[in-house]
Amino acid sequence: MKLILKILFAPVILALAFFTWLCTMAVNISATVMAFVAALCAIMGVITIFTDSMVKGIIGLAVAFVLSPWGLPMVAAWLIAQLHILRLWMKETIYE
Repeated sequence: MKLILKILFAPVILALAFFTWLCTMAVNISATVMAFVAALCAIMGVITIFTDSMVKGIIGLAVAFVLSPWGLPMVAAWLIAQLHILRLWMKETIYE
């Protein structure tokens, strides 16, 4: 029975490994791009606070935070980590 499970789940584990790697590369590239956009939003938010409206400036700073490496890229990294944990759990359970 264990041999059948090993044969059936080998492609699944391989696909999860490839998908995790692919998602990690995409998150790294998008986090770099979004960091530049977040810096621009933060600068514009601070300028807007002093020149135009406090509310618009705070909204700009909130958008900058969401786009920063502590916002959406961190959520994506957490999701990728959960996929990796799932793959390792499957590997441990079936191949041990």
